[in-house]
This record gives sequence, C-alpha cells and structure tokens, in this order.
Amino acid sequence: MDNTKNLLLTIAACLVILVGWGKVAEYMGWVSKPVPPQQEVAARAGPPGPWPLPVSPKDMPLFTPSEGRDITVRTPLYEAVLHSGGGTLKSFILRKYQSSVGPDSPTINLVGAATAATGPLGLLINGRASWSTGRWTLEGDNLDLAAGQNGSLRLTGEADGLRIVRELTFNADSYLISERVRFNVVGHEARTARLAFTTASDAAAVGAGGTYNPMRIGWTLDGKFSEETGASDLSSKGVSGSGNY
Repeated sequence: MDNTKNLLLTIAACLVILVGWGKVAEYMGWVSKPVPPQQEVAARAGPPGPWPLPVSPKDMPLFTPSEGRDITVRTPLYEAVLHSGGGTLKSFILRKYQSSVGPDSPTINLVGAATAATGPLGLLINGRASWSTGRWTLEGDNLDLAAGQNGSLRLTGEADGLRIVRELTFNADSYLISERVRFNVVGHEARTARLAFTTASDAAAVGAGGTYNPMRIGWTLDGKFSEETGASDLSSKGVSGSGNY
C-alpha cells in the first residue's frame, strides 16, 4: 500500500516538475514560444498578393508606341516616303526617269496611291500585316543623302506576340534598301514565326507602248533570284517572299 502511494506521489511530482519547468523557461526567456502551425505557414508564404508578374526574356525594355507619321528619304536617285507605323512605302519617285520623253513629263512614281494600299515593303508575320495589326515606334528622322552617303532608320514594334526590330539602310548610290530584322518573344512561351515581305509597284506608272521597257520587280530569297512581270500582280496583288530568321 505504501509502495503504491509512493509511486503515485513520484509520478505526480515528475509531472509538476515537467510542466512547471516549461512555464518557468518561457517566462525567463530561456526557450522561445512555439509558433502555431497555421501561423508558421503564413509567415513563410509572406503577405497575400498581388504577386509579381513574370519578367520578359532578356529583361526587354518598356515599349511605348508612337503615332505614325511620314518619313522622307531623299537621294540623288530617288525620293521615298515611308510610314513609321510599320515601315511601308507610300511613295517611291525615280528622280532620273520621266513617264515619257515630253519636256514637262512627270517623274515616275513606282508606288502610287493604289499600290500604297497593299503595304509595299511591309512585314508579314504568320501571314498577318504587322503594319496594321501591330504597334510601332521610330528611331530616326527624314534623310537627305548626298552621293556616297548611307543612312538608316530603326523601327521597333510589337505584333502577334513578338517584339520586332527593323533596321533599314539606304545607299545614296543605288536603289538598294538593305534590311536587318530581329525579334524576341514577348513572354515565356516558346513559339515559331514565319516572316514575309510584301513588294508591289504601280504598273500604270509606265503605260503600254511607252518609251521604257515593261516594269518588273526582282528579288533574291535564300540565294535564288525571282521576278514578277505581270501587270495585275504588280499593280494590285503584290509579290511576297518569306524566309526563316
């Protein structure tokens, strides 16, 4: 009987010591107060949203489109007018060629109003016209190039989920317009894109039976030369070529 009583007293004393020691240790600051599980999860998760948006690849700078305007490029050979909203041609006047041999004959404009509506020199992305579906801004201004000079225009745009940079270089000693195109995906999703360029000319600029040879458009794509001579294609449909960049 006495042994059982002593055992019960010993167990009770141990419980008092264990519970009392924990309280004394918390009061004295020897141990930290345990954090409830739900509060611990909230502390790790941090404050509720809004969550930060994903960063675009290569930390692309902020793009601010500008209102489209006409840009004139003048050389001894031609005078071209482009629209900054995509880089399409609105006019391309040959300064050394007239529509006839008459003294008051006007100079030839390869891109008239009807042809300009097809977007010559425009960039197509997956078959869509970037000059009408995208947003653009221009770095540069009107160019007046003397013989032997070069000049460039830089167009930056966003269309069909792509950030596009078009760099156009003009040579005063030739009719060649060189272009470099670069693009990045806006966002994280990988994708493929097909690029094409429109070319069109006003076949009516040189009438049938005139002094000059019939108008033609020629282009080189992937090392292969092609040309178009059909009046209907030159004046209305235009010609397009595509390639991988």
